[in-house]
Amino acid sequence: MQGEKIVACDMVSRMNDKYYGQWLVLHVPFSSVTEFVQPNVLLLVPAADKYLGMCLACEHAVARSHWHTPRLELLMDEDMKLEARTRIYRQQVAARLAPHVKKVLAYLEGTAVKPADPTAQELRAQQQQPARKRHHLPIQRRYEGMIDAGDKTIEGRINHGAAARVMEGDILVLGSTPSLVQAVYTYRSFSAMLEDLGVANALPDVDTLEEALEIYHGFNNYEPLAQLFGVRAFLLAPVPAPEEADEAPEQATQWNVEQERWAMIVEEDIKRAAAVFSATTERAADEAKEETWNHNKIRALEGPPGTGKTTIARHIVELAERYGLKVLWSVYTAQLASRMREVFGDRIDINTCHAALGLDEEYHNVANALQGYGLVVIDEFSQLQGKHIEHIDKLRSASDRVAAFVLLGDKCQLAGFGTERVWHTRAWRESVQATELHQLFRCKDPAFKKILACLRTAKPSETGCRGGVSVPDIMRHRRAWHGHYPTVEAVRSILMKHKNTTMLTVSRQGSAALNDLSLQALYPRRAPLAVISADIESNPENYNENKELKPVSQLACTQLPLHEGMQVYFTRNVDKSRDYVNGMRGTIRSWDASVQALEVRTATGHDVQVFRWTDTDLGNNVYFPIRAGYASTIIKFAGAELPHVTLWLDKPHVPGAAYTGMSRVAYGRDLLIGGNLTKDHFTPAT
Repeated sequence: MQGEKIVACDMVSRMNDKYYGQWLVLHVPFSSVTEFVQPNVLLLVPAADKYLGMCLACEHAVARSHWHTPRLELLMDEDMKLEARTRIYRQQVAARLAPHVKKVLAYLEGTAVKPADPTAQELRAQQQQPARKRHHLPIQRRYEGMIDAGDKTIEGRINHGAAARVMEGDILVLGSTPSLVQAVYTYRSFSAMLEDLGVANALPDVDTLEEALEIYHGFNNYEPLAQLFGVRAFLLAPVPAPEEADEAPEQATQWNVEQERWAMIVEEDIKRAAAVFSATTERAADEAKEETWNHNKIRALEGPPGTGKTTIARHIVELAERYGLKVLWSVYTAQLASRMREVFGDRIDINTCHAALGLDEEYHNVANALQGYGLVVIDEFSQLQGKHIEHIDKLRSASDRVAAFVLLGDKCQLAGFGTERVWHTRAWRESVQATELHQLFRCKDPAFKKILACLRTAKPSETGCRGGVSVPDIMRHRRAWHGHYPTVEAVRSILMKHKNTTMLTVSRQGSAALNDLSLQALYPRRAPLAVISADIESNPENYNENKELKPVSQLACTQLPLHEGMQVYFTRNVDKSRDYVNGMRGTIRSWDASVQALEVRTATGHDVQVFRWTDTDLGNNVYFPIRAGYASTIIKFAGAELPHVTLWLDKPHVPGAAYTGMSRVAYGRDLLIGGNLTKDHFTPAT
């Protein structure tokens, strides 16, 4: 009609919050776009949902008739049909929109509070922690000795008087031995406490429930007092010691000679890259690119775990940022990428090698992958295949070798797929300059260091031998359970004693088994919030004898019970703006059956609505892209430094598996090993 205007607009996906800002501009009249920016929206709604919040808060009749109607899903579907969107895309948008609209409305109405900004959380974490309250209770000397030795982790008392004032996070001094109260539980009787928390954790020198009850009821009036006031149980842990200056290499103020020399070489590469990006004329840029082409090489830094490879690389990242350069940190697994996002946030680009460098694509399709970067770091190069280094070298050439290029890894770690490693190739010999680190920072335990030094290149002996390392030496004081296969009781005991443990296995089957046992151990009597169809690739039944995924028609989802407080991992890249990405860990907060979505708080502080995902790569199967987060395969934690590890070597003859898993910790006391093991379970990578 006369006077109407046609607007050509490139719209982003409805899976992107920016789409809803575009919708406002195209549908609601305005004099200035700032009219849509209402202060209460920015105050109440997380930044990742601010544009949807503006749509829902807009008072204009057009916006209210669209966003506040029960027909919203139908209206959106009709619009997408006009755009010729596929059925699968429409399903994805509908699955995402319903829980997000409900949650954002809750933010605006004040019935939900947005999570604290992750940056603010980091600042608060750096501040000094408030002093903990201390409580003193008497105890028999023999039980005090068990607590001091770490054998007794549960202390049960009458829920009255001084014991009733002890709270989670307080310091409980039993006799003269202080302990941190990690959790507090209440029960109607000592019998219920012992059945739930385990006799071995409360009275390590007693075998049966009957004997344990006899001891508790033998204390002065404990049985009638328990009936009157109930029982209060404390989960005890050692009081954390103040961090020392040399506890980690990143805290050191001086680098060793090897680190300092390597950092100086890479800094020269960074300076040459910076000269390209700061050039003001085409001639100056060409001269700078000639310098990078002739002098910038791939700088590999290798060495055993804990020698400070990642630490010095972080220093290099900071150098690149000072020069104003764009940085890419690339890792082989999504889980490691998520851990690095916890470290760097959004300061730098972090992605998997396959996504960032297109390792499985033809070179000419991703030739511009490195354009614009001044520094590229690839972590855990041992997991790359030989052909990948040739692909990477072609990408460097396509970008005039401008970026300073760093590889980090260890040839003795658990390798990735394929038989040829990157250091076997001609491209490595011609393009890579390698530096090896030797000084260990992580491992502070001389006896444990000796074991790791042996397993790095050799198998242990089956029996004890003078001066050597044997399987009994490795297992002494580290046995996680009796027999090869874990039990619910064993897993419960481990999780009670070591709440910060990470369970690692060789195979997917082992990881799935430990995750199942962990849920049974942690939630023995609690009905789940729901049982959902979860990640397909985490189901070991979906793989054939060659460890290959079965045909799509034979795939089955993992049936996962949900519990509040349960640990999970995301398994698909859905929304990077809120760290809803493969490998990110989180905690379940709630389940909403009305919109078929669960809310998960990520390790980086985002509240994520997890909805049904249609996986086009797996035959359009629909499932929730999460898995239980208590156990993982060893390869997913390569390069990580962990406070405690429970390692199940469920398969023998896997090169580097034992060494990679065991070297995640700094002290031998922080490691438990499960299974009936022989020397073949400790096969080295080389």
